[in-house]
Amino acid sequence: MGLRWDDIGPASMAILRGVTFPDGNKPDPSIELKNRASRRVLPIPKKLREVLLSTPHIGEYVVPTSTGGVMTSTVYQRL
Repeated sequence: MGLRWDDIGPASMAILRGVTFPDGNKPDPSIELKNRASRRVLPIPKKLREVLLSTPHIGEYVVPTSTGGVMTSTVYQRL
């Protein structure tokens, strides 16, 4: 959920943040990972790359709300 379009490179994606809901429905604004060891760089399979290239960029997040922002806990649970 915290994956942004600028985290995605030509052949890999970087996991640099996470979205948590410590106080209920609103996401934690810091969206930082718990520790440096949680950061990852993952290869992007060809099929996923094709899907990402065809997905409209309506906001800064890859999986945004309809307005392009970070999802709330309620919206996330409805997925």
